[in-house]
Amino acid sequence: MENKRFVRPINNLTKPLLVLYQQSLKCKDRGDLKEAISCLESGLMSTFSTDSSQVSDTPLLAKCWLEYGRLLRADNQHAKAIFALEQCFLSPDHKREAMVFWADLLHEEGYSDCTIAERLTDKLNFASDSKEMCIEILCLIGAYETAYVYYDQEDVESLTGGLKQLYMECLVRLAKYDDALTFASKVMETGQLRQVFYDPIAMDAMLCRWEQGDEEYLNIPNHQLLSEALKRAVKLGFHRLATQIATKDDYLKCELTLHMYSEGYTQAAKYRMDTLHLDTMQDYNKPLAKELSFIKGEMYYDEEDYEIAADLFESLIDLDPLEPSYRFAAASSYLQQSARQMSSKLESSIENNIVMIERTYHYLDIITQSLYIVHRSKWHTDWGPAQRRNRQAMLQFYI
Repeated sequence: MENKRFVRPINNLTKPLLVLYQQSLKCKDRGDLKEAISCLESGLMSTFSTDSSQVSDTPLLAKCWLEYGRLLRADNQHAKAIFALEQCFLSPDHKREAMVFWADLLHEEGYSDCTIAERLTDKLNFASDSKEMCIEILCLIGAYETAYVYYDQEDVESLTGGLKQLYMECLVRLAKYDDALTFASKVMETGQLRQVFYDPIAMDAMLCRWEQGDEEYLNIPNHQLLSEALKRAVKLGFHRLATQIATKDDYLKCELTLHMYSEGYTQAAKYRMDTLHLDTMQDYNKPLAKELSFIKGEMYYDEEDYEIAADLFESLIDLDPLEPSYRFAAASSYLQQSARQMSSKLESSIENNIVMIERTYHYLDIITQSLYIVHRSKWHTDWGPAQRRNRQAMLQFYI
């Protein structure tokens, strides 16, 4: 019996993979995810049906699998996305990016960090730098405790480059402050430690001393140092310390709120803005007022309060008409309002008017595609895997 499971239109099956990849990107650009996925499916199936011995070690093929995985995740087809991303693991040019995306997707699917690490190790058993890459990927998705376990504690002094910095970060995040300071001292003895402004290890060691009360910091006159320390403290999870640093002046208080938001502590940032009235919409002369108002608009947008979000973004456009992110944000808010109105029209319709219903669905499709195009401008804050974990954390900043 003829197998028709993977039948695709003939005009797509006869096209080269590169052409279909380019068509897929064009479909994605106009917000048509389904057609973008279909183009890549046709290209990948055609490639493998022609020569089943091919593997994902050519740059184009790996690029197609990676893009296919992204599209499938965006379309909530996670199981297929995981499989697609695994096809990139033999490509030197796309392996790291695909593995980070893959590990983050496994976490989203509910896999524990230990399970993700085990699966990573299994997938990397062919690589000479398997342990190093596993540690790096675990840190990139925010699994610092698991990453720490994979370090050889007897040989940490021989670490180089980024692995050395990540080890210090793991120690700090796990509150192993004494071990972190000892490690930083050994790095300093080798002459590898630079000034605190330019070396994260030096900065982390300084923050450990501040956290333990070994050094006084509130009277430091160097405002730039306090600003950089505040930013790093938020990133490392020094919540109490970051809040204390911010008591120095109003500018640091505003900086703290912005850094909290950018690191994914969105509820904590919202709490600060509501409690301290930092979202000074009517007084843009205050420090970082425009930046704070913009993230306040993002918060309203994420809460689906699109009218207030649009008003906030419009007020920012009046101040700075040439800033594109303000315009994209306002456009997205208006599109969301239109989509809501169209959906309500469908739900409240009691008439069996097929023409009207089809027209409404057509408009909804156009709005959805327009929203996708606007969001590709990246006007909204885009949190990475580690920051998205922080969004799930409880409020840990105390005013």
